[in-house]
Amino acid sequence: MNITWKSLAWRTGFSASLFYIFFFSVTAFQLFNMTDWLGTRGVDPATAGRLQGSADLFFVVGILLAGLLADWQGFNRRLYLVYFCIAVLGYIFLGLTAQTWALGVALALISFAFIPLTNLVDAHLQPYVSRDLIPYARVRALGSISFTLIILFTATLSEERIMMLFYPVIAFFVLAVGFSLAALPPQPRHIPAPILEKFFTFGRLLSQPRFIAFYAIIMLIHGSHGAYYIYAVPIWREWGFGSGQIYSLIGWGVVAEIIFFLIAPKALTDSRAAPLLALCSIAAITRWLMWPHVDGWVGLIFVQSLHVLTFALTHLISLAFLRRRVPEAELGAAQALMPAISVGIGMGSAKLLAAQYIGESQVTPFVAMALMVALSLPLCLVLHKLSGVRTESIST
Repeated sequence: MNITWKSLAWRTGFSASLFYIFFFSVTAFQLFNMTDWLGTRGVDPATAGRLQGSADLFFVVGILLAGLLADWQGFNRRLYLVYFCIAVLGYIFLGLTAQTWALGVALALISFAFIPLTNLVDAHLQPYVSRDLIPYARVRALGSISFTLIILFTATLSEERIMMLFYPVIAFFVLAVGFSLAALPPQPRHIPAPILEKFFTFGRLLSQPRFIAFYAIIMLIHGSHGAYYIYAVPIWREWGFGSGQIYSLIGWGVVAEIIFFLIAPKALTDSRAAPLLALCSIAAITRWLMWPHVDGWVGLIFVQSLHVLTFALTHLISLAFLRRRVPEAELGAAQALMPAISVGIGMGSAKLLAAQYIGESQVTPFVAMALMVALSLPLCLVLHKLSGVRTESIST
C-alpha cells in the first residue's frame, strides 16, 4: 500500500499530528530546562547530569519492550495506556519529591515510558506511509514547529519565570499527549505473533554484520548529542547570554530541521544510506569541535544549523534503511532497537561522561563527543561495502 499525504487516513493523520505537537512541546520545555529545575530541588549540575544519563539507560528497556509488545499485539490503546500511565506516575513523583534518589526514580519512569511513545506512534503510521516518507516527514515537521514555538515562548521568559512555569507547562502538555493517543485508531492489518518469536527478532538483526554496523553508526551520531543537551544552556549562561538569546539559538536549530523535513524526502530520492550517514558523521564532528569555541552569532547559527545533518537527516535515512530491509512483521522490533541503542545506550553514556566535566571543562566533553562520532566513519565504509543496496526510494 503506497498512500500519499492527500490520502493518508484522516483520523490517524490528525491524531498523530496532535501527538507530535504535544509530545515535542513537552520535550522542548523539559530537555533544556531539566538541569536547572533539578537545581531548584537542591541537585547540583553534575549530579543532575548523572541522573539524566542514568535515566536514559531505562529507556533501553522501555523501548525494546514496547517494540516486542507492539509487534505481538498491535499498536492499540491498551499498550499506549500502560506506557502513558507509567509516565504520568513518573511526572507526579517528579513534582512531589525533593530527594535525589526519588528524583532519579521519577526520571527513570519517564524515560522508560514517556519517550518510547513517539517510537510507538512512528510505527503506528507505518501501514499508512509504506514506501513514502513525505507524509511522515510533514507530520514530524508539525512536531518540530511546536518545539520551536515553545522554545521561542521560553525565550521571552526570565530564568525565574521558566522555573515557576516548568511543572505546570509539562503537566498540561503531558495530559494533552494522553488525549491525542486516545484518539488514535487501532493499527490496521495486524496479525498477532508469538512474543517469544518476536524476542528472537533482536538476535536475528544483531547477528547480521550490516545491521550491527548500521545500529553502531546511529548510536555514535545520535548518542553524541548527550553533552549538548545537558551542557548547552549552562555554558551559554556562563558566556553571558540571556534566556532570549539562548532559546533563540536552540529554536534556530529546530527551524532548520523543519525546513529539512518539508523538503528533504524529495531530495533524498534514490540516495545511498552509507555516504549520507558519513556526511552526518562529518557534520557532527565539525559541530562538536566548533561548539565550545564559537561565541559569535554567525558561528553559533552555523553550528546550530548542523543539527539538520546530525539529527534530522540521520533519522530519516535510518527509517528508510530499515523499511527497505526488514519485513513489516518485524519492523516494530527493528525500529525499537534504533533509539534503544542510540538514545538509551549512546546518549545515556554520553551524558554520564559529560556530567563528569560540568564546572571543570567546557572543551573536553565536546572533544570526546567528536571522537565518539569519528568512530562511525570506518563503519560507514563497512556498511557501504556490506549493503550495496540503495536506501528507500522517496515517492511523490
